[in-house]
Amino acid sequence: MKGTLLERFKYLMLNIATVALMIITSIIYDTLYFTKFTWTALNFLEFNLLTNGADFYGVHNPLWYATECIPYLFVGALPFLGLGLIRYVSDEINKKNDLHLIVILVLFLAILSIPAHKEDRMLMTVWPILILLTTYGFVNMKSSKFKKLLIILTLITNVALFSFMGLHHNRAAFSIFDTLRA
Repeated sequence: MKGTLLERFKYLMLNIATVALMIITSIIYDTLYFTKFTWTALNFLEFNLLTNGADFYGVHNPLWYATECIPYLFVGALPFLGLGLIRYVSDEINKKNDLHLIVILVLFLAILSIPAHKEDRMLMTVWPILILLTTYGFVNMKSSKFKKLLIILTLITNVALFSFMGLHHNRAAFSIFDTLRA
């Protein structure tokens, strides 16, 4: 934020007051509902970080988001994401700009990697940044032949994987209903 030091301080105080009001309101509503002191965010942190209760639902290695989750979610668009990441970083360094998007992405992934239990839905917060980087990679490709080839490969890969995932992967839940109906 640009402005004088006093303006920035006022902006910071306004944000602190807003967050405090949200937390207090949440605590009041949760306490009234559960008829005992309840702070949902504290319960979440306690369950997931202090008691490792979420480990019951499965554990993954610390680099799971980078090595398995993001490649799985981006499937054929992974080359565009990689190219976009490289191009964005080099462009921002050349313009002498800060790498805010990359810092947010890396910090968020680092924080998400702390608990042993990980799920791909946790990435929804940084999903727009990942999509933006993927688009940046696609738009900034130099060779139109290479771009067309990657688009065709992405389409073939996605159609094949979507067909497999839709028809065969985790099929047991659907098969059991067919069995129960019979």
